[in-house]
Amino acid sequence: KGYSAPEVERTVIRAFDLAKSIGSSPEIFPVLYGQYAFHQVTGRVAKSLSLGEQFMELASRQNDDTPLMVAHRLLGASKLLAGEPHAARRHLEEAIGLYDLKRHRSLAALYGQDIRVAGLGYLCLDLWYLGYIEQANARASEALEHAQALGHVNSLGVAHTFAGAFLQCLCRNASGVEKHAHELLALGMRHKLPVWHGTG
Repeated sequence: KGYSAPEVERTVIRAFDLAKSIGSSPEIFPVLYGQYAFHQVTGRVAKSLSLGEQFMELASRQNDDTPLMVAHRLLGASKLLAGEPHAARRHLEEAIGLYDLKRHRSLAALYGQDIRVAGLGYLCLDLWYLGYIEQANARASEALEHAQALGHVNSLGVAHTFAGAFLQCLCRNASGVEKHAHELLALGMRHKLPVWHGTG
């Protein structure tokens, strides 16, 4: 149904209540991520930024850099949407730098998308905003190649949206936008995922 469906909000609120009842536990991270994603896609940038900061605060107390990597990805996207491209770039590059394929590949199932693909997708848009067009296109290629290598459907959708259609739109490349739109339409139809079909 998509990230902004009313059922999503009810589910993440209930999951958060349940996670709080079991105390300090790693299970809180995907739940916070769900809340973050819902607020971000519904245009509540300040709320998603606040949840990203909360995620970072909890992640910085862990003995594992995985939650920290995810926190940097969240803050990078939120800072970009909040009009802070320099801060966004720092967070996104930090997230990408912490990513390790062997350890973090499986996180796509937990968070719904590969953290590196999403980080690169936002980073290529951020680089475009900062005027680094060649770097933006290079990072977009990385995102698309990584998503294709993973074969994770939702990550492919993210890559074709951010590193594909959105970036090509900013670059005023109509044929590039059309190419990625067709990929998204096919992905949505093939896997019965209306979010990607609608995006296409």
